[in-house]
Amino acid sequence: MTNFTGTWKLKTSENFEEYLHTLGVSHVTKKISTCSRPTVHISQDGDNFHIRVSSFRTAESNFTVGQEFEEDGPWQGLRLRSLVKWAGPGKLSCIQRPVSGEGQPIFWTREIVNGDLVLNLTFKNVSCSRVFAKTQETTL
Repeated sequence: MTNFTGTWKLKTSENFEEYLHTLGVSHVTKKISTCSRPTVHISQDGDNFHIRVSSFRTAESNFTVGQEFEEDGPWQGLRLRSLVKWAGPGKLSCIQRPVSGEGQPIFWTREIVNGDLVLNLTFKNVSCSRVFAKTQETTL
């Protein structure tokens, strides 16, 4: 099993602004988000994960692979019901749906590729890819 534990700094990002636009993120938040260089802190113990993303705002989630959980969405006031599963050796996949009301699901995958953490995000028909380089072995 791949261990995702570490501190990861954004290295490259493709199509992130268009992805945020499709999500309905405000113009100001979109501009700040695309200019920021987030750091992702991951602590993993088997199937248990703690992920903290530090940027212009901090977002955290704690989850166990295979167990549904709730978390804050990519913009203010949105709560999501999320389910993360193993999508193969060293690859996590997640589907997120709004807790209240109807809405399109958000999908993401995380995997280690050539020593980098690759995050792929998809909403409707728009996808983006963000690659993070490891900066430290231990976190949190």
